[in-house]
Amino acid sequence: MPQLQDPNFFQTTTLLSAFTKDGAMGVILNRPLNVSVKEILGDSSPLKVESTLKVYWGGPVENQRGWIVHEDTAMAAQSMELEAGLYLSSSTEVWKKMIESGKNPGGPRYRFFLGYSGWGPGQLEREIAGSSWVTAPLSRDLIFDGTPHTLWVRSLRSIGVDPATLAATPQTEAN
Repeated sequence: MPQLQDPNFFQTTTLLSAFTKDGAMGVILNRPLNVSVKEILGDSSPLKVESTLKVYWGGPVENQRGWIVHEDTAMAAQSMELEAGLYLSSSTEVWKKMIESGKNPGGPRYRFFLGYSGWGPGQLEREIAGSSWVTAPLSRDLIFDGTPHTLWVRSLRSIGVDPATLAATPQTEAN
């Protein structure tokens, strides 16, 4: 929402991967980075192929840690299932396999991230109650979409919200 002043989350669309009494975790979907997958993996994990795949900034926590959201059921054992057939993993082996298999049309989709977004116990609930966030059902088309600069607007429109009608209002502390 416009009143969320944290620059880390201004006009972001975030995929929540965990939302429990112990806190929440997710990755920001619409912040591409200017870094290659090869630079991230370094020489300690050489690739068999050159990759030009985009990497996205997942959030301000553990920016040196890589994540992949994917639909490859063959990698399910090394991943956390978000919903049937949709997974999240921080395994370097999963990263390498996805990169080396290439983006084949009709095959499993995937997206790479550095870092993640995290909230302590009750923090995200308070922010939602304070109208800092709008929630929406998971949409794989939005997760894997290749146009991050319009994702925030399109994600709002997908739930019937016109971004032009959102007014920034002062935040109040939830009791």
